[in-house]
Formats: sequence, C-alpha cells, structure tokens
Amino acid sequence: MGLRVSRPGFDVLDPALAGQQLAFDSRWPTAARLHMEGSVVCAAAGNLTTYTTVGFGVDFGVLPPVLVQMNNGNGWQSTDWNYNGGSWQAAGGAIEACRIFSSYMQFWHPVVAPTRTYRYLVMRPW
Repeated sequence: MGLRVSRPGFDVLDPALAGQQLAFDSRWPTAARLHMEGSVVCAAAGNLTTYTTVGFGVDFGVLPPVLVQMNNGNGWQSTDWNYNGGSWQAAGGAIEACRIFSSYMQFWHPVVAPTRTYRYLVMRPW
C-alpha cells in the first residue's frame, strides 16, 4: 500500500511518473521531506478582508505540497483546493483558507468571521 500525489496536469495513475511530476510518493526514502510547520492566528481588521503572509524562507520555483487545517471555533477542518493563476487556492467548498505560492502562502480572514487559527505543514517539492 502507498500514497502518491501528482502535480497539476499529470495523471497520478501513470506508473512512469517520477521526480518533479509528483508532489508526494510514500515510497520515497525521505517521504515526508518536511520543510516547515507552524500555526498562525488571523483576526478581523475592521471591515477589511485580510491576508496573513507566511514565507518559506526559500523560493522553490514550483509549488510545494502544503497541508492546511483551519479552526474558527468549530474544530479543525481540512481544506479542498484548486489551481488558479500560479497558486493553489481553496476550491470554494468547505473553506476558503489560503493561497499557496512558490515562496510563501497567505492565510485568509474574511470581513465577517470569527478569529481563525490555521496550522500547516510545508514539504520540500524536490
């Protein structure tokens, strides 16, 4: 048993996928390849939608695999994602949580919402 995650535009079921075509493969000897982990609290800023930016300390050149959960006082919730204009963004389903870029991510706080706490894991994409 194993887990593989392909990058956008690649079929994860293709057994020939390797390297930069995969975001994650549990068969890799250093499978987790954890780059950083942490949490951030986002609170309302008046009547403005705000983003809190967290830098990776490096520009990977590609989008790294990132796991994000959000808690707005109702327990931890996972996110769903789509690829949009060079970044991963929430698909508009359960949570519109954050935007992921090659060197940073931005956590979202809408105008009318309670304080949100995000926790994240960022993995090296190579």
